[in-house]
Amino acid sequence: MPERKQRFEEETPAGFAVPEAWRLVRDLLSHNPVIYFADFTLSAVIGYGAVWVYFMAPNWSPLQVAAFFVATFGVFRAGVFIHEVVHMPRGKMTAFKAYWNLLYGVPMLTPSFMYANHTDHHARRYYGTAQDGEYQPFGLGGPGRIALYFAQVLAIPIFGIVRFLILAPLAWISPRMRAWVWRSASSYISNPGYRRDVPRGEDHRWWVVGEVLCFLWLLFVVALFASGTLPFEYIIELYVLSVVAVFWNWLRNLAGHLFLSDGKPMSHEAQFLESVTVVGTPWLHELIFPVGLRYHAIHHLFPAMPYHNMPECHRRLMTQLPANSGYHQTLYSSIWQVFAVLRRNMRRHQVATTQRA
Repeated sequence: MPERKQRFEEETPAGFAVPEAWRLVRDLLSHNPVIYFADFTLSAVIGYGAVWVYFMAPNWSPLQVAAFFVATFGVFRAGVFIHEVVHMPRGKMTAFKAYWNLLYGVPMLTPSFMYANHTDHHARRYYGTAQDGEYQPFGLGGPGRIALYFAQVLAIPIFGIVRFLILAPLAWISPRMRAWVWRSASSYISNPGYRRDVPRGEDHRWWVVGEVLCFLWLLFVVALFASGTLPFEYIIELYVLSVVAVFWNWLRNLAGHLFLSDGKPMSHEAQFLESVTVVGTPWLHELIFPVGLRYHAIHHLFPAMPYHNMPECHRRLMTQLPANSGYHQTLYSSIWQVFAVLRRNMRRHQVATTQRA
């Protein structure tokens, strides 16, 4: 049986006392607007500034190469704040939500409504099932599944353009097209089989506002290229930069869980125990797991916790829970250790499948 799979199935409240953990950290759920605005703005300025240097520097010069990597990580980090935005309670941090969407969501064709489906990833009845847009059972599959997973990275930038430049205006004039677009083309996901459940009667005015702004932005960019203001070679350079920035997100997502679900719903505790906390080399892993994502087990235990309070939450759980607590079992020293466990689970599953055959 794959590593930890049996423990997930046998986990009981006695194995990890969620109420006890909640008692230790319940004062850490307040969002600090100053931190959010400052951190996101700095990330965006660094990312966008590096993009400008990347375009202006001589091709293949050391300056361009350096700017390329700074840009990919800066843009990636600024974009990850969408994860915080979708978890913020309705009516809270509204100024920051609008600020993020205007400064990043629209220019990068990732308005926050395109990630609102993330809540399915936390729902007990959906996590690890076909209705989880961010989950595939990699630990119970072969290398081909991971190869197809990363192949999607090449299509993501193109998908954004098609979604807002072509599909959006079609959806505005055709109710049938609109229903299809919102269900099948309005979610940034890694599970191709996912279809979004859009509740009837839900207020979608902000969806339309986001679509209109992205459409107008794309028209402006197309006009810049058509008029010769921007050289066409920038299209290839921008595509490559976008693909690498998306790749960093795909890479960190692959190290967020052990991906051992058999497609059946999992309890809250089991989801938490299958999630990962990367504790080694903080400065290095902050590049791959920005905005608190290296504390992914904490996030699945307390989804509403702001990222800036997660280090303190981690410290309290480490020092005040027993050494045999379930939280201690989610710890990994590096992303490579997580991948090693994933690889072992894949091999064990392949051996077991061969033996059964």
